[in-house]
Amino acid sequence: MVHSSFEYDEKALLVQVAAGNESAFRSLFDAYRNRLYFFIFRLTLSKEVAEDVLQDTFLKIWLNRDNLDRVEHFNAYLFRVAQNGVLTGLRRKAVEASILQDNQDPSPLQIIPDQQLHYKQVKATLQEAIETLPPQQKKVFLLRREEGRKIQEIATLMNISGLTVKKHLTAAQKTIRQALENSFPDDWAILLIILGLEKLL
Repeated sequence: MVHSSFEYDEKALLVQVAAGNESAFRSLFDAYRNRLYFFIFRLTLSKEVAEDVLQDTFLKIWLNRDNLDRVEHFNAYLFRVAQNGVLTGLRRKAVEASILQDNQDPSPLQIIPDQQLHYKQVKATLQEAIETLPPQQKKVFLLRREEGRKIQEIATLMNISGLTVKKHLTAAQKTIRQALENSFPDDWAILLIILGLEKLL
């Protein structure tokens, strides 16, 4: 059977991610991020919830990477993990538990409920780090990351130069990176990718 180059490359990526290759994970993240985000958004109709579920999904993929090369159809698996994440959130809001049970993932790669690293912990660490930023630096960071504003747009809004905006973002990145590195020494580099902190400048 002849496989497309994409299928071949993806299988190779999965093997590399399973071995802990951060560059391979970044490639996988970049390949699926947008499609997965819009899939989740259609289910939740909330940008904030969609972003949270997206990040939580990729964190689960990374934490369970050891057996990732056993997944035959990664596309289907990834979207099912995301769907289950949405359903879990709904169940927490008292939606019938049977909805979740009907959508369990049959994949051999199981999501372990008691992970050493949880998205809530990551998000809390990120928020704590953001709160320690100086006021202007914090405002620049939030405009860039939360609102997706462009560098020059932020400069105009805050009546500062584009260079100053970049300096604030660089300083904010350094503070947040250090907080993540201190709290999650084995996974901080991956968290920068998942949280969208690599491409602020």
